[in-house]
Amino acid sequence: MSLLRRLMNRNMSLYDQLDTLAACGIVPREGIVPAELLRLNAERDYETSPFKLLLTALGTEGDEPPRLPMSDNVWHMHAECVARGGDYVKVAQRMATLAGDALPIESVRDQFDLHRGVAWLTFTLGSIPTSSVASPRSWKHKTPTSATSASTSAARTVS
Repeated sequence: MSLLRRLMNRNMSLYDQLDTLAACGIVPREGIVPAELLRLNAERDYETSPFKLLLTALGTEGDEPPRLPMSDNVWHMHAECVARGGDYVKVAQRMATLAGDALPIESVRDQFDLHRGVAWLTFTLGSIPTSSVASPRSWKHKTPTSATSASTSAARTVS
């Protein structure tokens, strides 16, 4: 059965959805079992909204410390989770986890202060130090193109 046909199936069991996602390379982190997913949502809810609810659940962090992700293959990120220092570090590390060996970042540091208009991220990619600076005050009103060019020119001034 094609993936599109499976997505249209409104009564696909949680277990069938997990099998289908596993065939696509998306699996729960080791130790995450269906019972843990069923603590988040009722089995019927997973069946009536196949894949969407399961991917959202797999993309979240667990409730218990150290709040590890439910899967290393998918991420459900809320933009408002970037609100203080250390948050960009978490975002960069999560992106590196998703990318696997393709994004070997180390020495990740950040600063974020919305009130002062300061936001930066530094890391080492391979052996290349990298810096990025942004202006949080301008994020609301920039188009993706102008935000990219503002970030690029700010990064050039730091280098």
